[in-house]
Amino acid sequence: MVLLDLSYTFSESDRSNWPGNHPFRKTVVSEGDDNDMSCFIAHYNLSMSEHVGTHMDAPFHFNPSGWTTDQIPLEVLVDVPGVVVDISEKCKEDNMAKLEKEDLEAWVKENGPMPAKCLVFMRSGWGKYYYSSPLDFLGTDQNDEACLKFPGFGASGIDWLMSKTSCVGIGVDTLSIELGRTQGCYVHRTLTRGNRYGIECLANLEQLPARGFTVTVLPLKIGGGSGGPCRVVAKM
Repeated sequence: MVLLDLSYTFSESDRSNWPGNHPFRKTVVSEGDDNDMSCFIAHYNLSMSEHVGTHMDAPFHFNPSGWTTDQIPLEVLVDVPGVVVDISEKCKEDNMAKLEKEDLEAWVKENGPMPAKCLVFMRSGWGKYYYSSPLDFLGTDQNDEACLKFPGFGASGIDWLMSKTSCVGIGVDTLSIELGRTQGCYVHRTLTRGNRYGIECLANLEQLPARGFTVTVLPLKIGGGSGGPCRVVAKM
């Protein structure tokens, strides 16, 4: 058995964030032995948006009657069958490429039917930019949502998944499951309508096979949350 971490480390140096989202911050409460016990004690306060770093979009993010982060059943979070659909070649030519119906049909032709209640990951190759080049990861150096450019799911892709599979969610190695302004957040709205979740800013997808692994997704259990930072682990 091999375990693979699909999560990025939260750090104040992280610059690959959605414009306007509160970045990760860690402030020191204690980091030394200047205390009543005269022993080393480390203690920090943390603050961040729910939607920075490797994180989940809970169904409630775009569906007012959908599951909040704390309501998502463990059955759709732990040891879920995973598949990877690789669109990295077309992303080399177009930094706004979309995973569409034809990409999924090609995957099935090569790999067979998708497993029941699976997680479907899109691999664009954007993981190589997360730390090394936020400019390439975001498609802009402007702190402006209107300037973002990155690959994601397209309308025909999400429609195919909703009609042809029982998937519990989707994930991407880019900033978001879609470049929402180009299609009215259609993917978010369609995905969450069925109480399915999204995972964004996944790491190490290039180390996964097309199928034959399971995934565990553990977001912070935020009461009433619209998502939250996640530890995501694949098991092969």
